[in-house]
Amino acid sequence: MRFTPASVCQVTSAKIYSYNTGGTQTCSLYVWDNQSGLPGTERAKVAYNPIVNGWQTISFPTPVVCSTDFLLGIEVPPTGTVYAVTDSGLNNPDRMFWKLTGGAWLSASDAAGDFRIRAIVNYEAIEETYADAKKTTLMQNTPNPVFKETTISYTLSEKTKVNIRIYDIAGKTVRTLVDDTKPVGVNKIMWDKRNQNGETVPSGIYFYILSTEKQSFRKTLIVL
Repeated sequence: MRFTPASVCQVTSAKIYSYNTGGTQTCSLYVWDNQSGLPGTERAKVAYNPIVNGWQTISFPTPVVCSTDFLLGIEVPPTGTVYAVTDSGLNNPDRMFWKLTGGAWLSASDAAGDFRIRAIVNYEAIEETYADAKKTTLMQNTPNPVFKETTISYTLSEKTKVNIRIYDIAGKTVRTLVDDTKPVGVNKIMWDKRNQNGETVPSGIYFYILSTEKQSFRKTLIVL
């Protein structure tokens, strides 16, 4: 199921209703980045034993920070078949389930059992973490790996001049994303995999560096 957060949030848990799951099979709950309405990069996975004909809350050991659309999905027996819930309405397998087959997501008319799922997110904690930060922080880009575009978030403890550049593995500047004065708090910038000439960069490992007048930070990203 695809969710659109109102702002940067932490996905802390999911509430799942399982009907006629067949008893004690172990299922798995996933969080993915959104890729054109289908699951992209896997962000988290947790195993659970479903309660038949009832709601249960499944918590993630580590909250998943999401700044853009994300998807929740369920893996159910037989092992190896992953179903992503894509419709929040009726319990109709043809509309609710997608099956990962041969590396591609296909509509699964053979889906067994009915599931409903809700995301439980925390906005206040993540916003307070950013807004009350006493130091400048560079966040990991999302999604990572990068398929089409990615968002880089960073927190500033004071209004300051900021420079953010993408570098290739050889240390050559690929693109300057930010070179301006930015306000205190949470700031974001999107990168669309293009270099300074507007050309799409090849797949590989890249770095992005945030520099202020006082500090610098570096993170690694992967382009696919």
